Amino acid sequence: MDPATSFQIFCGAIQLVHFGISTVNSIQRLHNSISGLSSENELLEHETRLLQTSCTQISASLSIRFEGQLTAEQSNLRLLAMECEQTANNILGRVGQLRLTGTQSKWKAAVQHVKTLRQKSKLQQDEAKLRNLQRQLDTRVIVNLWHDLGTNEGSVSELQGKVDVNHLQTLEAFKQMSQESQLAFRNVSNQIAAQLSAQGEEIRELITKQHTDGVNKSALRGLLQSLAFPSMRMRQDEIDAAHTDTCNWIMDPGKNEEGPGSDFQGWLGTGTGLYWISGKPGSGKSTLMKFLATHANLRGSLEQWTEGQQLTILTHFFWKPGTADQKSVNGLLRSLLYQLLHEHEPLVHLIDTSLPTEVFAWSHDQLQTTLYRALDSCQTTRIKVCLFIDGLDEIEGDPTDHKKLVDLIENLSQGRHVKAIVSSRPERLFSTRLSSYPSFRLQDLNKEDILRYVEGRLLEEQAMAEWK
Repeated sequence: MDPATSFQIFCGAIQLVHFGISTVNSIQRLHNSISGLSSENELLEHETRLLQTSCTQISASLSIRFEGQLTAEQSNLRLLAMECEQTANNILGRVGQLRLTGTQSKWKAAVQHVKTLRQKSKLQQDEAKLRNLQRQLDTRVIVNLWHDLGTNEGSVSELQGKVDVNHLQTLEAFKQMSQESQLAFRNVSNQIAAQLSAQGEEIRELITKQHTDGVNKSALRGLLQSLAFPSMRMRQDEIDAAHTDTCNWIMDPGKNEEGPGSDFQGWLGTGTGLYWISGKPGSGKSTLMKFLATHANLRGSLEQWTEGQQLTILTHFFWKPGTADQKSVNGLLRSLLYQLLHEHEPLVHLIDTSLPTEVFAWSHDQLQTTLYRALDSCQTTRIKVCLFIDGLDEIEGDPTDHKKLVDLIENLSQGRHVKAIVSSRPERLFSTRLSSYPSFRLQDLNKEDILRYVEGRLLEEQAMAEWK
């Protein structure tokens, strides 16, 4: 944005917000005066018309001058100006409803007073919004102007030099202005220059932060959009919650003093690497995994392991009848990477911003390398990650694909800052590869759960039959 236009928009913005606030103050004066004096109405009408003109000029300037070639900051500035205009128009509409017209009478004044009381809270909200927009608009315009001038010593001569090179017609129009207008122009310019000089370092830091945040936010949005897929949480969401009074044994150490699952709570607190939950088909592995991953006491159980560091829980539920992403390693990588970057936005600083920004552009190697890099960054940023991966046997493919999946999960959970809880049927490959890790067989521990579930369903069926 060139300095002359920036200055024009800034002046317009100042005019907008000051007329807007003046209008709100006039409305408040009208509220305090039930009779609705004609002098008040005339002043109010004059100020609201000026306000509407200022809004129109600012929106037109931003739309006409820069349409089609806006930077991100200019787009934000235009949206902010449009919001100012909308707020101003809302105020004008409310003012119009409060004006007394025609022959005044005590009855009309009383009716108008009731209308004023009804509008009071909305007008106060508009005033607060307008003041907030004023601060945002002032800051954004000053930042744009500072960025274009390049230093904190912007003076009228430097501004005029740029106008002379790039905007000869604007300079000619400036020379034809009246002496009074030129003096006002220079006074405001000097005020802006003084403000920039006094707050130069602060604005410089703000510009740097806004630029960095803008780049990072844009990169993050692109990455997340490229990683997400519609069925990412479908399987987990479709799994029914555990039946009443079932699965509680796994989060209650008092009920785990004996049996193959007795070490699970201890592993949550101090264990590393993998924990394998095996179970026959229909034994409730997915239900238990969802129960664990969403349990209110899970974070407390992991507290000793986290050692005061931030804890992140990532989940993925494979599903063979589902979409390609629900039964593939790439779907697992995309899901875990999406969740991690969505929860920890600063990690995008450490990700290559040249990576794909389209959903189908990711290769397997890119996904795997990026997830490794992101998890490595968690160690340096004091983040511990607990993975819940359900249904390893539901991945599509042959035993070679199953082997690659186990290799991947073992590599992901090698560090002290990542651990994984996985579940699968006790198929030969998984039994061979995972039996050396802490584990239990679900069918050995949930007999009481199955009994409670069956009894509960029978009671429900009986109640339904009696109702019919």
